[in-house]
Amino acid sequence: MELYIGLDVHKRYTIAVATDMQGRVIRRDRIEHGNNVAQAAWAGYFSVLGGRPRAALEATGVSYAVLEAIEPFCESVVMSNPVRTRLIAEQTVKTDKVDAKALADLLRANFLPTVHTMPRAIRDQRELLRHRVSLVYVQTGLKNRIHGLLTRCGLQFEGTDLYGKAGREYLTRLDLRPIHREELDRFLRLLDGIAGEIKALTRRIQAEVEVCPEALRLATIPGIGKYLAALVYWEIGEVGRFMSPSRLVGYCGLGPRVHSSGGRTVHGPISKAGNKFLRWALVEASQKYGSRPGPIGEFYRRVKLKKGSKSARVAVARKLATIIWHMMSKREDFNESKIREDRQRQRFRMGQPEKFLAA
Repeated sequence: MELYIGLDVHKRYTIAVATDMQGRVIRRDRIEHGNNVAQAAWAGYFSVLGGRPRAALEATGVSYAVLEAIEPFCESVVMSNPVRTRLIAEQTVKTDKVDAKALADLLRANFLPTVHTMPRAIRDQRELLRHRVSLVYVQTGLKNRIHGLLTRCGLQFEGTDLYGKAGREYLTRLDLRPIHREELDRFLRLLDGIAGEIKALTRRIQAEVEVCPEALRLATIPGIGKYLAALVYWEIGEVGRFMSPSRLVGYCGLGPRVHSSGGRTVHGPISKAGNKFLRWALVEASQKYGSRPGPIGEFYRRVKLKKGSKSARVAVARKLATIIWHMMSKREDFNESKIREDRQRQRFRMGQPEKFLAA
């Protein structure tokens, strides 16, 4: 008998509802996670059900741990998009059992809006890169606290880099009250420790990039070093799941919000409804084009002149996403001259040959 299981996952427990092909509920169970999701009673639960069912769960913080725990017992496990699932299966009465039943019904009807689930090897690579991002956030927070301490003490560093050689000498020589000196020294020790961890992690990531030709290909894009190239590649995964560049732009959350009604269309700010790490990487890379020659640098400066630097960074990040889609799809290195040729051909199609001749 073919079974469909909806799992409403919480931090400490999971509500599981199993249905048959006709949608009849076979079992309702509550699986306690205890202190370790992987060691919960999954084997006992699936042995009672029998066979290899199909399972669905919503994407939440603990979902990947549950997914990895139940994969060996299931024919397939899919993860649903919680926002879109809620729109489809909104209930007047909302309980854990109702939510789990709705997941099972949508899975059985093949109407479940799913999110892409990366293979475990790719998930591990992403976890490594995201860990470095989190360490950089901690480092930035410590630096901000040091700046705040100097402000409270009425001090201001006149150099360019407070954390370079001259800046560290300045911080070491400062004559502060004992409580402030103690606070500053502790911040500096923490900062040195975090910086060491980031360097070690960066060396490991760069070593893995060296044996990954796809990431090395992305590193040929100006402004994208080996770390950002690795982050972009492993966050995207298999580019074939995006049917067009606009789909990848949407996945990055870089597409504008659009409201159209009564023949009037309004384009708002970017949606940000996507992969925040990928969006951050592309916006970070776009900042390198402010003074860079070439078509992308020219595009950055045109947008900046009209709408400001923030809009220019987002626009270039969106363009980089499109370029990356083509590079990964065609397995080609970055070619800036080809970008200029494509732009010239587009002008001809738009009936602007005089601009083509002037380019």
